[in-house]
Amino acid sequence: MPFAKKFAKHMKIPKEGDKLKDFTVESVKVEHTPIGSGRYEYPTEIIVIGKGGKKGVKDTFRQFFDQRITLFSGYGNPYQCQGGQMKIESLGANKYRINAIGSCVRIFLKRELNEFLEYLLKNDHLSDEIDTAEREVLIEDYMKIYLKKTKK
Repeated sequence: MPFAKKFAKHMKIPKEGDKLKDFTVESVKVEHTPIGSGRYEYPTEIIVIGKGGKKGVKDTFRQFFDQRITLFSGYGNPYQCQGGQMKIESLGANKYRINAIGSCVRIFLKRELNEFLEYLLKNDHLSDEIDTAEREVLIEDYMKIYLKKTKK
């Protein structure tokens, strides 16, 4: 699983003291919670101060929560991650709390690729001369390229 620090880094969650438009980040807390079956949640809380109201907060910080990315765990397993839906609460005196629950779900990519190759073979989209060992080599080669293209 990607740990909270890695999730925050690659989702580009702002850090304490960062200034974004009319807002300054006062504090950031990102945790991770195992849900089961390769799924993890990332409760996130950001306290900001500045002018612009809830709409200004939403417009300024939306970019961190609307994205989807692929991350690899320390074990090399790919995870599809998203930032979650923002909930903004006014704390008074131009201070706001942003809460969201991000998530990451493990992608069983090798299995998916193998099933896809099976589909291609069964539907005559690939030469039936390819054997199981060659399929494994194809999948491993693709996994190396995929790993380079995604965030670590």
